[in-house]
Amino acid sequence: MTDFQQKLNLQSYLLKDWAGTPLDDACFLRILNPNGFQPPLIWCFNAKHEFPMLADALGPDQPLIGLRSMHLVARMEPGRALMDAAMGDHYANLLAAHLPEGPCFVGGNCQGVPVALRVALRVELAWRKCLSFIAMEWEPCLPLPLPTTLLFGAESTMFNPYLRGDPDAAARWTLLFAKARCQIVPGGHGAYFTEQNITALASAIRRGMSVGPKDATPDIPPLRITTSATEADTGASLPLHLDLGAGQLPEGLSLAHIWRDAATGEVMPVAGQQLAVQGPHQVNVAAPARPGQWDLIVFPTLPPLGPVQWQDHLEPVARISVTCRDRAA
Repeated sequence: MTDFQQKLNLQSYLLKDWAGTPLDDACFLRILNPNGFQPPLIWCFNAKHEFPMLADALGPDQPLIGLRSMHLVARMEPGRALMDAAMGDHYANLLAAHLPEGPCFVGGNCQGVPVALRVALRVELAWRKCLSFIAMEWEPCLPLPLPTTLLFGAESTMFNPYLRGDPDAAARWTLLFAKARCQIVPGGHGAYFTEQNITALASAIRRGMSVGPKDATPDIPPLRITTSATEADTGASLPLHLDLGAGQLPEGLSLAHIWRDAATGEVMPVAGQQLAVQGPHQVNVAAPARPGQWDLIVFPTLPPLGPVQWQDHLEPVARISVTCRDRAA
């Protein structure tokens, strides 16, 4: 039995007494408010009490499909990102098989966010239309060309970027998401699914679902991004070669790059830089400060529209072996 299959078995055990009507035979997917006329909200929770509380607060018109995060199933250690992605794929496969086609919303809280992000990615790529994504108390690090709302607690000193003194958060979000916006909800981490705060949380989620579709993306010539580099020192500059083809790129187009640890799936925070307007170009990116095998993911983005030509830039442009050379030697 594989490690992931063992975790699926544990997940199934933890879900056995959750509220809601099962949608699949193994009861991984549950639904509350099934007769509501709104597009369903697919939400990844940490604990079983959160699901019925949110369903009640949202009201009977809002169908809510409950998923469970890897909380207590997988440890917060190197490789957790791979487990979250695998769980998201499992849920997405079940949703594709058991939920009728049509628009939906996707979101999650805390450790549910990376699982929900994987579900939203799969939804947007394949079988239905995701209208918006909502992330609560966890900042996604991968691009998603959807209207995205980020929720943080007013007293959440660990997760709220404004309480942490992070001046670059909003700039990162405009590169990663379409129509990115942040809402502050009452309470601190772990205190949102309570009688005191659940009404405010549900209101914030409803606002996240009412943001409206993303704006139309202007015509942009195909952009091919390559690099000849395969090795680098920590922090060294790596060349990216840009083939912009013919035509004029819109002013403000940026190139965002992500470093993902090839062994663990851990993603470093996004960074971005301005592109020139047209023609063949080269820009440089800095290698990670930590040695190892790293996948370099690069995508064009046009704030506030978010990532463009997204489906063409999901795969890494290269795997880079990063070493820490003794510069004093």
